[in-house]
Amino acid sequence: MLTALRKRLLPCGAALAVVTLLGAPAQPALAQSGFGEDDIAKLVDGLKDGTLPAGLASAECQIGFEDEADYDDEVREFMAAFLEVPDDLALKAFCDAMIRSIMEGNLTKEALILVSQGEEDRETAFEVGRFIRVVYFAHDRATLIAAPGTRR
Repeated sequence: MLTALRKRLLPCGAALAVVTLLGAPAQPALAQSGFGEDDIAKLVDGLKDGTLPAGLASAECQIGFEDEADYDDEVREFMAAFLEVPDDLALKAFCDAMIRSIMEGNLTKEALILVSQGEEDRETAFEVGRFIRVVYFAHDRATLIAAPGTRR
């Protein structure tokens, strides 16, 4: 389950965010083969210093997912259930939370590099789990802020 999830969501999301920074069209091969540490550094630095607008990064992430061959109803349904949003909002919610997590410093260059490499070791598995939690809680915080006075 973890391997399938990582292969279908995590490298894809991180790679597509990097593609945003580079201004290139989304390329499924990029998500599967990994990408350079310099690209990840540029993405993180651009989001943190404001030279890469978060809205643009999130929008391009969404477009990239939609263009990705592995993005299908199963992935969308997983994202929707995981983030507790309707199916049609799942991709936006996931990309927004991932980009916000980078901007807040909760997803670091080092963690994104490790996750993008696709290794099958304990350290990578730990970072994959951390990535999933960080994205979930970034979305959860944004949801609570957007709807003050509500309780879960």
